[in-house]
Amino acid sequence: HDTGEKPLYETAMNFKEELLKKNAKTTGQLNLQSMKLGTNAIISLASSLQTRKIERLNLGDNAISDYGMHSVKSMVTTSGIKHLVLASNMISGEGIEILRDTLCKNATLLSLDLGVIEGSLRKNSLGIQGAMNISAILIKNKTLEHLSLIDNDLGPDAGECIGISLGINTTLKSLKISENLLKTEGCVAIIKNASKLQTLHIAKNNMKSEAAKELASLLKTTEKLHKLSVDFNELGPVGTKILTKGMNVNPTLKMLSIKGNFIGDEGAGYIAEALSKNKLLQEIDISFNEIGPKGFIDLIKVLPDCNLISFLGNRNPLGDECLIALSTHLSTPTTKLRRFELCTCKLSDKGLAHLLQALQTNKSLSNIKMTDNYFSENIEVLLISTLNTNTTIVEIGLGGNRLSHSCLKKIKQLEKRNMKVIEDKEPNKLRAKIYKLKYEQKKLEQAQEKLKNQKLNIEKIKQDRENLKEQIESFKQNEQARREMLEQQIQDQKEKIKDKENQQKEK
Repeated sequence: HDTGEKPLYETAMNFKEELLKKNAKTTGQLNLQSMKLGTNAIISLASSLQTRKIERLNLGDNAISDYGMHSVKSMVTTSGIKHLVLASNMISGEGIEILRDTLCKNATLLSLDLGVIEGSLRKNSLGIQGAMNISAILIKNKTLEHLSLIDNDLGPDAGECIGISLGINTTLKSLKISENLLKTEGCVAIIKNASKLQTLHIAKNNMKSEAAKELASLLKTTEKLHKLSVDFNELGPVGTKILTKGMNVNPTLKMLSIKGNFIGDEGAGYIAEALSKNKLLQEIDISFNEIGPKGFIDLIKVLPDCNLISFLGNRNPLGDECLIALSTHLSTPTTKLRRFELCTCKLSDKGLAHLLQALQTNKSLSNIKMTDNYFSENIEVLLISTLNTNTTIVEIGLGGNRLSHSCLKKIKQLEKRNMKVIEDKEPNKLRAKIYKLKYEQKKLEQAQEKLKNQKLNIEKIKQDRENLKEQIESFKQNEQARREMLEQQIQDQKEKIKDKENQQKEK
C-alpha cells in the first residue's frame, strides 16, 4: 500500500485475502485492480516479477502515476506480458513517454488499456504529448492488436496525430478512443484511417453530422470492421441518413451502437431502410434517441427481413403500442431475435400481456430487460404462469417496476431453472468435458486438502523435533552436571583414602 496509512497486521491480512480472492483460479495472470497500489508497491512488484512470466497483468484503478512507470517498463521488458491494463492510474503524457521506446521494440504485448475503469475516481490524462508517444508506438510496434484510450483528454490535434499513425500501422484490430473531445475534425482523421480495424469505439467526442460522410465511406470500403460505436455524439437525422448509405452496402459490420445521437423518428426510419438491405448486422443499440412509436414501429416492420439477434432501445418514449408491435413479431416462427432491452420506455401491463402471449410460442428469446417501466402487481399471476412454461428465457430484468419482491424472487428461480435446462441440453461431448473438469476440480480440492494436512503434520513434526531437541539438550546438561558431581565425589574419596594411608604410615 502507498496510502500513508499506518501498517497494521489486520490491514496486511485484508490485503492478502483480497489478493488471493482476485487470483484464486488463475494461472499466468495477476489481477491487482483497485488494490491501492502506489509507486513503492509497483517498485516492489517489478522486483518480484523479474524471473516470473505473466501473460495478463491488471494494474487498473491504482495510483501508479508517472513516478511508477519506470517499474512498469521493467515488468514489460522482463515478464513477457501480453495483456496490460493501466487504466485509471493518473498517468500523463510524460508517463507514457517513459514506456515509448520499450513498447516500440516490444514483440509480445497484444493489448494495452490506458482508459478508465468504470466507477473509479482516478483517470489518466495523456493529452497531446501522450498522443504523440502513442502514435510513435503504433508506427513502430508490430504486435499490438488492442488499444484503449478512453477519457484521456486528447482533443482534436491528438485525434489527427493518432489518425496519421493508424494509416501506417498494420496490426491494430481494436481502438477505443471514446470520451476525448476529439470533435469532428479529430474523429474524421481517425475514421479516414480505420479501414484495417475490426472494432472502433469513438463515442462521446462531440462529433457532428459532418463526420457521417467519412463514416459512410469507411463502411463502404472496409473489409474488416465488425463493431462500430458512435454513442452520444450529435449525428442527428441528417448524419444518420448519410451513415446508413454506407450500411446499405457494408459487407462486414455485425454490431452498431448509435445511442444518444438525437436521431428521432426520422433517423429510425433511415436505419430501418438500411436494415432491410443489410443482411449481416446482428446487434444494434438505438437507446437515448428520442424515438417515438412511429420510428420504432418502422424498425419492427423490417425485423423479418434482417438478421438482428440483439435489439436495444432503452430510454425512448415508446409506449405500449410499440411493445405490442414487437410482440406480434416475436410470435412469428421466423423471428431471429434472442435479446431485447426496452428500459424506461413508458410500458405498462397492457403491452406486457401481449409479450407474455408471444412468449408462449417463442423459442428464440433468451434475454429480456424492461426495468423502470409501469408494470404492476396485476400482471404478476399471468407473468409467473407464462414463465413457468417457458424454458428458453435465462434473464428477464424487471426491476424498478411495481412488482412484488416475491414475484421478482420467483422470476430469479425460473431463470436458474431454465439455465440448468439449457446446460442439460449441451452436447454429450461438452457435458462429459464439464463433468471431467468438475471431477478434476474435486480431485484438486482433495489434493489441496491433503497437502494442507500434510503441511500441518510437517509443522507438528518440526515442533516435536524442536521439543525433543530441547529435552535432549536439557538431559545432556543434567547428565553433565551429575557426572561432574560424581567426579567430584570420587576425587574427594580418593583424597580421603590418601590421607588415611599417610596416617597409617606415620604410625
